[in-house]
Amino acid sequence: MYMIIGLLFFSKATTILRMVAGAATNLVLLLLLLYHYYYYYYYYYYYYYYYNNYYYYYYYYYYYYYYYFYYYYYYYFCYFYYYYYYYSYYYYYYYYYYSYYYYYYYYYYYYYYYYNYCYFYLYFYCLY
Repeated sequence: MYMIIGLLFFSKATTILRMVAGAATNLVLLLLLLYHYYYYYYYYYYYYYYYNNYYYYYYYYYYYYYYYFYYYYYYYFCYFYYYYYYYSYYYYYYYYYYSYYYYYYYYYYYYYYYYNYCYFYLYFYCLY
């Protein structure tokens, strides 16, 4: 009788222990599965975020690079345009003034010689 009760109790105890062990095993497997999915979700999310940030900074860097060189060439274009305009105006003015000066110079000497010619002509005319 006690043996039957002991076997029944032992069988019930082992059944309960097997149920508890199975539940614990299932819980551990569920936790491992959740950890697995959380880890890979976090990894892929971090990778995707890092990848997007990398390309964002990549395009931002090249945008800044082209903007800088655009500004650089624009600045030097304006610089050379300004100096070209300035020196062209300066040389044009200088050569205009220079030509005017030599024109006046030759004009002056032309009249000077013409005056001397008339003077000597009158002098010799009156002399003879």
